[in-house]
Amino acid sequence: MKLSHLLFFILIIKLTPGFTQQPNLNAYVNYDFIPGEKIIFEDDFRNKKESEFPAEWSLKSGKGVVQLIDNVPAFLLTDGHYAKVIPSIKNDFVLTDSFTIEFDFDIRDGAYTPAVFFPNKDGSERLILWGPDIQTGYFTNQLSGKYPEAADKFYNKWHHAALAYLNGQIKCYIDQYLVLTIPKCGFQPTKILFGGLASPEIPLAFTNVKIATGGGNNMADKILADGKWMTHGITFDDNTSNIKPESMGVMNAIVKVMKENPQLNFQVCCYTESEGDESANMKLSDQRARAVKMQFVAMGIDASRLLAKGYGAKYPIDSSSTSEGRANNNRIELKLVK
Repeated sequence: MKLSHLLFFILIIKLTPGFTQQPNLNAYVNYDFIPGEKIIFEDDFRNKKESEFPAEWSLKSGKGVVQLIDNVPAFLLTDGHYAKVIPSIKNDFVLTDSFTIEFDFDIRDGAYTPAVFFPNKDGSERLILWGPDIQTGYFTNQLSGKYPEAADKFYNKWHHAALAYLNGQIKCYIDQYLVLTIPKCGFQPTKILFGGLASPEIPLAFTNVKIATGGGNNMADKILADGKWMTHGITFDDNTSNIKPESMGVMNAIVKVMKENPQLNFQVCCYTESEGDESANMKLSDQRARAVKMQFVAMGIDASRLLAKGYGAKYPIDSSSTSEGRANNNRIELKLVK
């Protein structure tokens, strides 16, 4: 990418009102996306060198660099028809019968929409395009769904994309909306690529990529059987206890279980990764646990049914040497209180 083009792109973003605005949690009252149980790939492009290709990805075609945009570290695909990049999932991992994909994306005026590609063994690829309309490409049945808000308000701001695959069905969400359901996709995805049509003048931009496997189990049954339930789906703004809106899929499901089972009381346990100051992590985890409790109360759960406690980086469940491991250690657990 030429420096002049990149500076022009950044200037457009900085001058665009509402670039970092997020909707209120109440807007997600009907959101039902629940991410997978084990994170196998995670990249928010923090601590990556700008203007370089990130080491955790492979390039199949086109060009791409990490760039800080309005203080948001992002992966910019700057050239390609199509530009395609591959997340380096450890041990050449093959997707299971249930998995989820999440990422944030931004489309500037005139830019093309980003795509998630599913390569086939014969070299062909199916894809899903994410924009004011979510569209399938090269599926058995070509389907599309429309983002409910006005198309002219869709551009020039970040959106959160989420995809859930379970037993052949694919659900596609943008922000708080379920935009497209594919009842039977007709194939078993095993690999994932990200990309789309890109140019130096108007590149594709995405960040906060998370791929997880598992999920689809009955939450109430699992809680009653194990006495606890763990999730990576309740997330927060960096270094704060501000709950991200996309957390509401998990929180809505938990509130439903608690309202249907009034005998259940929980301790909300929050854990953080080990990076940073130990005492600061402990304090932050406690603040986050309390924030989750208060959100449940705001959603109609009696405060007497909930305790809240932060454990900082204690009791990790995965390695702290990888971004995926740290993401798995960042979690909320609900433990039954008798």
